[in-house]
Amino acid sequence: MRRILYLSLTLCTLLALACGSVNNPEAEIAMALANGELSKADAMLCMQPREKYTELKARLIDEYLGIDALDKAIYIYEYKTEHCSTYEMQYSSLYGSAEFTKRYTEKIYNALIRADRFDEAWEYHALSYNNKNYPGNAPDYLSYMSDVVVYLCSSGRANEARQFISQKSVWFITNVDNHEWGTSYPNFRYDIMRQELNKIFNEAQQL
Repeated sequence: MRRILYLSLTLCTLLALACGSVNNPEAEIAMALANGELSKADAMLCMQPREKYTELKARLIDEYLGIDALDKAIYIYEYKTEHCSTYEMQYSSLYGSAEFTKRYTEKIYNALIRADRFDEAWEYHALSYNNKNYPGNAPDYLSYMSDVVVYLCSSGRANEARQFISQKSVWFITNVDNHEWGTSYPNFRYDIMRQELNKIFNEAQQL
């Protein structure tokens, strides 16, 4: 009788734990992250709606970035989190996900530059205007180019930095010099930007 009672109590305990796990996926995901079980946490979080468990998803992105699993981090951010655009994120009062977007686009942006994925990095840079090729985004593009140039120079890759300037500065020809609204941004014409980028290059050489 005592043995039957013990087995019954054990079974009830196991059922309670199982039910608790089902009813509290947040705790189970947090435990998986704490234990470094990223695949398990990933699988569970991918089953959740975009708007749920934002901080746990943020922790998973951080974990992936920490082990250079950049594509996995990007996938979670892009497809499993609620976020706004890199233009909308400047309006925190309008978009509840703005702060999250700012925080994680910056992290992904920096990781992409460190991975030499420069074209992709531009997609995660903050924008002043919604159309990324609008001339009003010239300061943002200059900031992006500056970040890459400084990174390459600090890595001892001056020749690549020169090539990057030569190849990518044509953005200013297309989107400022030859844009119908480009005259509103005379300080960001191609010739001025080449001078500025060359100055940034020379200064980065001395760091």
